Amino acid sequence: MKTELNLLERSYSLFRYPKLATEQLQAWDAGDEYLIQHVEDLALPSSSNILILNDSFGALSCWFSDKHNVTTVTDSFISTQGILSNLANNQVDGVKLLRSTDALPKDIDIVLMQIPRNNRYLTWQLNQLAQTYGDRCQLIAVNKAKEIHTSTLKLFEKFGGTTTTSLAWKKHRLVFTALSKKVELL
Repeated sequence: MKTELNLLERSYSLFRYPKLATEQLQAWDAGDEYLIQHVEDLALPSSSNILILNDSFGALSCWFSDKHNVTTVTDSFISTQGILSNLANNQVDGVKLLRSTDALPKDIDIVLMQIPRNNRYLTWQLNQLAQTYGDRCQLIAVNKAKEIHTSTLKLFEKFGGTTTTSLAWKKHRLVFTALSKKVELL
């Protein structure tokens, strides 16, 4: 099992939770790597406020907390424990963890999202983001290309207007949209 995320001359030791001796899966996927590389290419100003949604085991949280102010939102106890464990293992602090039912912070510059499997949960998250950030925030989401359907993109368009996608890389694709408040509350 690979436990070292080595990317762009940086390295983090990441484990799934709970940590098992016989674990065969790594704690991040190609989608995390694609999102990291894309956001690094954007060259965000240092100390940007980043909101991360659905970070499985903390790869995104660990990576971006090095230069930015990170708030991570998850609905999973296992993910929360994995994130906390990986933050501690990599001596990373300053990441604010929120439950999915908590109020979102107001001062966010960019939102990064691992697209959830459940479309109702995705709809709820997009609605929360649109109502909180309106026209002043960009959303970049990632998922396996085969899981990004026309219906998924229509949801992003409903809450964010013009939505575009990237080319596929290692079977993953990025989705780009700017959030919009022109949506009725659900």
